Amino acid sequence: MHVTAPAGHRPVAHHPTTLIRVEAGATVTVVESHVGLDGAAAVNASTTIEVGAGATLAYHRVEQGAAGSAHAGHVSVALGPGACLRAHSFTLGASTTRVTWDVVCAGDGSSVELDGLVFAGPSDHHDHLVTVDHRGSDTTSEQRFREIVGARARAAFTGRVLVRPGTTGTSAHQRNASLLLAPTAEADARPWLEIEADDVRCSHGATVGQLDDEAVFYLRSRGIPEWHARQLLIEGFASEVLESVDVAWLRQHLRDGLEQRRPAIEAAP
Repeated sequence: MHVTAPAGHRPVAHHPTTLIRVEAGATVTVVESHVGLDGAAAVNASTTIEVGAGATLAYHRVEQGAAGSAHAGHVSVALGPGACLRAHSFTLGASTTRVTWDVVCAGDGSSVELDGLVFAGPSDHHDHLVTVDHRGSDTTSEQRFREIVGARARAAFTGRVLVRPGTTGTSAHQRNASLLLAPTAEADARPWLEIEADDVRCSHGATVGQLDDEAVFYLRSRGIPEWHARQLLIEGFASEVLESVDVAWLRQHLRDGLEQRRPAIEAAP
């Protein structure tokens, strides 16, 4: 856990650096959390991950900066032959964030699954930039990101896939979905495929929409108050990512974070 604690009314800058090295054949779960206390702060975080041959890493990155703060994060991953990464990227706080992932499937048979969830409150601006570089053969990647965007907030996702020449058996897929909770909310999706080989299976998809009025009406017709109906639909939207977290206490913590931020996220413009 990295904690940024401003001293009084003075703004601070924090530059945490983390190295995670998983040796060949090992299996490990890591939760890296960035927490901010009240006050102006700028965080510039760097994480380097090396996963050895045949090793498996479950890595969860959680950003919970304070309102008014800025967070820039960079995660660099190198996967050896047969290595497996199961990763999550969560943004629950700060007013401005940009998280960059650079994943290199260097070894043959390596794989990565990267899921992300963003809660953007009023006037927040959150970006994810993800690059998966398939340099080995028989490599696979899955990118699944979802954003919940409140009034006057903006969220952006750029998903880049590179398939290098001379590789075979590559499978790469990405999906991005954004839920806008007000007419003034904005979401940008930028799928980006660079394929320089023939033996590939690649796809991408993106959707942007608002809460389904018919679904809200249906729940209200069953006696559920409107605020609760909206809450259920928002939780349902986030559940695909949350349910993929295999750490029970972290999954509950994220659900609590969504519930705490929901009133602010849904605040009227």
